[in-house]
Amino acid sequence: MILYDQNYKILAISRDSLELLGYSDSDLFFQKHSDISDMFLYQISLYDEQKHFIDYIIKHPEYNLQSIKLKLDDGNIISIHIDIDIMFFKNSNFCYQVKLNKNVGDHTYKTPAKPELRIPKLFEDAMAKKPAQTTNAADGIRLTKEWLFGIPNFIGMKRNAFLVRVAEFIKICKDKYEELSEATLLDDKNHIKEISADIRDRACELKFDPFLGILIKLQTLSDPKEVAAFLNLYMDFIHQIENILKKELK
Repeated sequence: MILYDQNYKILAISRDSLELLGYSDSDLFFQKHSDISDMFLYQISLYDEQKHFIDYIIKHPEYNLQSIKLKLDDGNIISIHIDIDIMFFKNSNFCYQVKLNKNVGDHTYKTPAKPELRIPKLFEDAMAKKPAQTTNAADGIRLTKEWLFGIPNFIGMKRNAFLVRVAEFIKICKDKYEELSEATLLDDKNHIKEISADIRDRACELKFDPFLGILIKLQTLSDPKEVAAFLNLYMDFIHQIENILKKELK
């Protein structure tokens, strides 16, 4: 496990993660790397230089368990899954929890002389299924029915109960939108946190991590243009959920 602050700087790294990355202690790791992304073997489209991988995964829930290959300092290559969660402290601050899990059945191997770049299995499956999806062109948040209806199994909730919770979530988000908009216009951080509290708890229960990321931005940003953009994302997320439900349940 690795903990990151709100600016995507590493706060702490567990012994298990260090060993997975080929290091015996954190000092040795930080002498060579500032982040684990330094060790990504391929800079595929999921990870680019302008956006931290945590930010990208949060905005693309379908990639929460994205398979990534890391090149260790000894030349060996390992395949891992990256999973991200958000941890909230009592004072309303937060940090990111990044879990690195080595793929089951994966074998460490040496870098070939001419490595063959393969399409990750996740993309192969997506192309084969061609899932119906909605797209936000501005910031790239994209929700799919596979992601939404996969959550009940992941959190151990019956489908009907999940749909009830989602309906309640949508209603409270809509009810609070005007009040939230006014609070952001006044840059009243305390009021924004108060308004967001119940919404945040419901989003946590439903594992709506991308929406949690939006709430966090609304609580921390002050630039009017950026705030307006994330308010749009707030409602776009709700509309995407509604559209998926309408198409699936009609």
